[in-house]
Amino acid sequence: MKSSEKITSAQKPMTSWLASLGAAFGESKAVQVLGGLLVLQLLVAGGLLWRSSSQADFAPVAQLVSVDPATVDEVVIEDGEERIVLSYSDDQWRLDDQYNTPASADKVKQLVADVAALKPGLPVASSSASHQQLDVSESQFQRRVTFKADADAVV
Repeated sequence: MKSSEKITSAQKPMTSWLASLGAAFGESKAVQVLGGLLVLQLLVAGGLLWRSSSQADFAPVAQLVSVDPATVDEVVIEDGEERIVLSYSDDQWRLDDQYNTPASADKVKQLVADVAALKPGLPVASSSASHQQLDVSESQFQRRVTFKADADAVV
């Protein structure tokens, strides 16, 4: 045997396994058909996965909420137990607490601008039962932010 023809002991099991697989695949029509179906299924599954991962079909085209940040004069943040109200009056944002504490105007404006710029993602739930299940309904929620303009809820 020449040195290039020598097969190491680690390669023998792999070579014999591949040889037997090649022999079975070449001899049996059923194995060929099933192998072809497997390849076809893998191609279809890959195509569907590639198509579903493309977000171009679900690209948001509009804003999630329609609010003009310049008109907002009150922000209400609540979680069912506690409620924080930020009010804009006399050119100053203030907490509606017993001390009428001033709030950072830049941070409140940034909050309103960020929410106004939100774009919707993929739809998750649209029924009222699913809204309650996800804790985003009017009566059952984890947290809720409401923007008001002239005492009317904008969002």
